[in-house]
Amino acid sequence: MRRAAGLSIALAVSRLNIDTDQDNLFFIARRILHEYLDYINKFPENEAMYVLIEPADPRKPPSLSRWTELAERVAEKMRALTTVVSSVEYRTPVSELGGDAAAVRRQKRA
Repeated sequence: MRRAAGLSIALAVSRLNIDTDQDNLFFIARRILHEYLDYINKFPENEAMYVLIEPADPRKPPSLSRWTELAERVAEKMRALTTVVSSVEYRTPVSELGGDAAAVRRQKRA
């Protein structure tokens, strides 16, 4: 029994690789994987992360300067994550959002 366990460990250590690339985690037909990766390259915004910040008390939002300072601090922290973050955009005027501006609107609270 010990010999079998030792052999199993030796084979695992010598033949198994650690791969953290999520695209390699599942077997997918090569054509489908290629199409998926091509799509991700064409539309990188689908792999984006958005940080939304809301005031603790919506009836008493912080001053514009505090919002600006917070946005700059968050952007600075995100830029430091160079292994996983390729770009950071913040304080983007609504006029520059184009068709995405519909996503930025004030919602009425109950």
